[in-house]
Amino acid sequence: MAPEGKLVITQGVIKGTPMEVGSLEELVDDQHAIVKGTHGQECYVPIMSFVDKDLLSPNCTVLLHQKYHAVIGVLTDDIDPTVSGMTLDKAPNETYGDIGGLESQIQEIKESVELPMTHPELYEDMGIKPPKG
Repeated sequence: MAPEGKLVITQGVIKGTPMEVGSLEELVDDQHAIVKGTHGQECYVPIMSFVDKDLLSPNCTVLLHQKYHAVIGVLTDDIDPTVSGMTLDKAPNETYGDIGGLESQIQEIKESVELPMTHPELYEDMGIKPPKG
């Protein structure tokens, strides 16, 4: 276990205080950046030496050390927690038939979620870009 307030890197694994996700607003130089944290505040922060600088670009998602707000990693789309939190691991077994008394709401869901995915040509024929769910 890492001592309180210390960032320890062991075999490429970061241990210590919890991390938070932020957005890189601007690269100041090779060692510093301006990032926007989860609470919307912009901070001038250091970039740790082990971070792959080639992955850093404006608006990319970065991992910040919660206490020191140093950039300690870059999150790609395949591991972005804001995206992975919305993924479905297993399809539910329930059907619309299992839900009683909500016929109008079920119809709205079918029209707004299912229809654009199953029949996008209906939207394209009207000159509307079909929603993606």
